[in-house]
Amino acid sequence: GTDKGLNVSFDDGATWQLYDQSSGLTHDNVSAIYSYGNYVWVGTNRDTVINGQLYSWSEGLYYSSDTGQAWTQINFGEDGLDIRRVWGGDRTIFDLTGHVDAGYFNNVAGGKDVNWMFVAAFAGGLLASQDGGFSWRRIFPTGGDSLQFEDEGEPSLRNRVFSAVADSSHGDTLMLWTGTAAGIFQYLFIPPRDKLYHTSFTAFSFCDTCSDTTGISSIFFGASDGFTRGRLNGGPFISRFEDDGLPELRVTSLINVGGRVLLGTRAETLDGGNTALASSDDMGDTFGNTVVTGHTGAADEQFLDFEVMGPRVYSATQTAGLKVSTDEGRNWASHPIDTFTTASINNIYSVEASDSTLYLGTDSGLVTLYLNALTGQTDSSSYDPFADTTGGSGRIIEIKIQQFKDSLDLIDSSIVWTVNVPSGISGTQVIGRKGFDGSWDFLSADQAIYDIDFVDDTVVTIGELGARYITSYEPMILDTVSTDPTIIVDTITTEFTDWYDIKEINFLGTEIDNMDTDSLRGIAVKDEIVIFYSDEGIAISQNSTDSYNIIRPNLDTLKADFVINHTYITSLNLDDQSYGMTGDFVPAIDINYDTAGVGSIWASCRPVSGGFPGRSIGAATRVVLNNVVIDTLNGDTLSADTVGYSMRWSAVDTTNFAWNFGFNGDSVYSATDGGLLLDTLPYNIATYKEIELRNDTISGPLVDLGTSVFVAQPLGSYLWVGTGDGTIRLTLSDLTDGELFAKIDLKTPVNEVYAFPVPFSPGQGQTLDFHFVLESAGTVTLEIYDFAMNLVARPIDNVSYDAGVYPDGITQGSVWDGRNGRGDVVAVGVYYFKVELASGDVRWGKLAVIP
Repeated sequence: GTDKGLNVSFDDGATWQLYDQSSGLTHDNVSAIYSYGNYVWVGTNRDTVINGQLYSWSEGLYYSSDTGQAWTQINFGEDGLDIRRVWGGDRTIFDLTGHVDAGYFNNVAGGKDVNWMFVAAFAGGLLASQDGGFSWRRIFPTGGDSLQFEDEGEPSLRNRVFSAVADSSHGDTLMLWTGTAAGIFQYLFIPPRDKLYHTSFTAFSFCDTCSDTTGISSIFFGASDGFTRGRLNGGPFISRFEDDGLPELRVTSLINVGGRVLLGTRAETLDGGNTALASSDDMGDTFGNTVVTGHTGAADEQFLDFEVMGPRVYSATQTAGLKVSTDEGRNWASHPIDTFTTASINNIYSVEASDSTLYLGTDSGLVTLYLNALTGQTDSSSYDPFADTTGGSGRIIEIKIQQFKDSLDLIDSSIVWTVNVPSGISGTQVIGRKGFDGSWDFLSADQAIYDIDFVDDTVVTIGELGARYITSYEPMILDTVSTDPTIIVDTITTEFTDWYDIKEINFLGTEIDNMDTDSLRGIAVKDEIVIFYSDEGIAISQNSTDSYNIIRPNLDTLKADFVINHTYITSLNLDDQSYGMTGDFVPAIDINYDTAGVGSIWASCRPVSGGFPGRSIGAATRVVLNNVVIDTLNGDTLSADTVGYSMRWSAVDTTNFAWNFGFNGDSVYSATDGGLLLDTLPYNIATYKEIELRNDTISGPLVDLGTSVFVAQPLGSYLWVGTGDGTIRLTLSDLTDGELFAKIDLKTPVNEVYAFPVPFSPGQGQTLDFHFVLESAGTVTLEIYDFAMNLVARPIDNVSYDAGVYPDGITQGSVWDGRNGRGDVVAVGVYYFKVELASGDVRWGKLAVIP
């Protein structure tokens, strides 16, 4: 890509074709290229004057599907995609990248491919597409960056993006690395099947016998749209869907038995929908349908709750009664509860076990079965009936047993708590408590309650408006106490009035998230572990609620799941007190894969508020290989205390910054203002060298040593090198064998002038070249002015030139070192230059000076 259009060769440079405005591009200046399949994408821009000031004006994004014969522009305007601040001044697209991700949407049957594309634009931010570039959305590191960008002022340094590369070396997770004016941002996009990808969690189970290689126990969640497995400290998570064997998508109940996961499921649409029991023998990776004798799969036969008592598993199966299995849920039988004549007791909504006692929540009250521990048969039973009244409800959807121990740590008494909801159109939801003496107290509920449990000695109810608690266990006081539990008509004077805080606090003591406004769906407590789940995420505490880790599902696949900012300051290596990144302004970034497919990040850095120009490499430096800890940057054996993953940055150059990188195995080619540089293992400051661009069949180099190089790309058996003096093809097996492809003629428009490289840094020893064209021999004067149009310098003062294009491909012409007439380095900013010819013609151009 050049400022004259897109040059294309199909025969290793023997012949060339040019695609420009005559092919459909609005402007010839190509600033970025990307391709996949039959598509070629380019970003273009032009210089324009607005209110007397020269701007680089972005023409946006074009694609061709016929190798450049015709081009189509993506319409970002109001009558198209309607994405502001893509076209226009200082929106130049500096980089394009992407990756075709097969089966990324693995939450749908058969999976769905994603064709990622990303646009890095100077003041236009970062744009992303999942359909190969036809629909787009701007993305940001944080919500705060989004708000800052929408402000009509100048984008922040974090929102100025210069470079990007897609990294596919991390399994199914796509990693995007972007270079900005505020360091490197690392975006992680995790596919749905490999993360928490549900809302409205419906069920939960611990699994002490299920652990990963670190020994951390697993936790299981059921949701309205599938199943998730995580760990007691959170992720990593997996999510599973119908394509993984779930017979229906909505999980109604969940338990694990010896590592075997049982799920009750139903269709999303309950009316006329199916119900089924699913099981997994691989901790939830895959599921199969389990046939339950007598279960028809009807909508009113949902598996609503599970409980384990010794070797038996019990299921509350709505209208189908109580089911029991003695082989971890593989085969089921009905457990009779026909001691009572009330038909509604076979409508079971919840089941809870305590020792050898089984409690059943039914449509009309609480059934208690006292079982034989050896045979599992019912020895005796009792029934506490309730009715839907103005002060109570008959259906029990949740049961929890609160146990109290004596001085010998033996259970000597227990309280039964229930969540009662109306079974019909009448009734009032209440919380029930059956005390030590068998009498019932009831608390009115001012919200929809879904669950109840105990955190230490605190009773917590959770529901539509959040969590509430009481800590008093004195008998609850009724205005009038009735001995008939079917009559509940009085207002309760004791209620769950205190709100229970579920907050995440960082190490500074600052609250970063809370569940105050979440619609809570469940609570689970085990020793000091407390877990809440809601319609919007989960909260995990491992220290009896001193602090929570709140995890929100990210259902927006164009929003990164994690974003990490690598900067000059954070790249400090504590072992040698060196900075791995040489600066925070990152104009180029790329990735090199080794033979094992592991990627190392190469970045070109320049200073912003600190640092110096240079090139840096980032890699996972501490890994274990055959029980030996090695540093992947240089192969050194490390001490045992460095075991584990660490992203480490190391400077490989503290003088030159690169415009682009190219890779050929372990050989890294950097296109820099100081020439073409080659790095080989081990990568460090002492090993890189400059490649002389020459051809042994002629005398002298193809271009002067130190000529600025803007791109270096291995392709086949050649290394292609782009310079301001033409394109060079080097043979990879013999880098002294090169050929220069240059276009030098007098057809270049006489009114075209420009400076290069722009921006440039005189403080780092760089110089600036000026391009201009003379149709006939004559004198030239070139002057530089600041923003207020004060004369700053006169690099060319009435010098005679022959007709031609300058620089002419042999000499570099006259250059400017960035100093004013007094010899001082000029201030950072935008400058203008004027080229005045002997004919009296005057041409203007613009340049930028950076630190």
